[in-house]
Amino acid sequence: MWPRASPYIAGVTGTKGKTTTTLLLSAMLAAAGYHVITAGNLRVSMLAQLPAIAPETRVVLELSSWQLEAFTWHHYSPPLAIVTNVLPDHLNRYPDLASYAAAKRAILAFQKPEDTVVLNRENPWTRAFAHEAPGQVRWFAAADTVPGQEEAPVQGEHQRANRAAAAAAAQVWGASAAAIAEAVRGFQGYLIARSSCASGAESASSTTPPPLLRLRRWRACGPCRGQKCSSSAGPTSRCRSLR
Repeated sequence: MWPRASPYIAGVTGTKGKTTTTLLLSAMLAAAGYHVITAGNLRVSMLAQLPAIAPETRVVLELSSWQLEAFTWHHYSPPLAIVTNVLPDHLNRYPDLASYAAAKRAILAFQKPEDTVVLNRENPWTRAFAHEAPGQVRWFAAADTVPGQEEAPVQGEHQRANRAAAAAAAQVWGASAAAIAEAVRGFQGYLIARSSCASGAESASSTTPPPLLRLRRWRACGPCRGQKCSSSAGPTSRCRSLR
């Protein structure tokens, strides 16, 4: 892909939230009228998408630390990079957290001065990344105001952070507040679990997150309608509202 590299390639990485942020950013750019290709760690091959990429196509890639190791070999970073956070993870592969963070840092290490990285100002590792950023730095936090967020179908603190990250990145490429709001209102979340009584939407790795990274709301389905569970098995953790 590197010989065909354009200024419209975005890479999203982070320990938590990268899948949701990738999908949100893609939705915001699509709402802004752009042709968008989404691939990478979502198990969508980028190579298979190459024939569909036009000069103005916005390419959004979810990137794991393992994939970013290859970026270091090629001395390449995407022109638009987003790092949601860096938290202890994959320490069976990396000798320590610093080594894991170094793999994540590749997403911005080879940027040019005109490139942009979007970083979480609430995470100490991403704050440190800013000191080494060759390009421009934009910040986001869960407390940021994002158009449409009050009407978002999926709520929760880490979802607010994901929306803020995606919105900051979308604005770099010119997405309007109206386009961002449209995407936020229509985004149902990354669906990963269903029970006989309720369906849950959350980020890809939030089945084992720190306590504050849980969704606060589940969308009830079937006969429950958010009330007392009518399942013969009784309410499950997927069926109760998370407070």
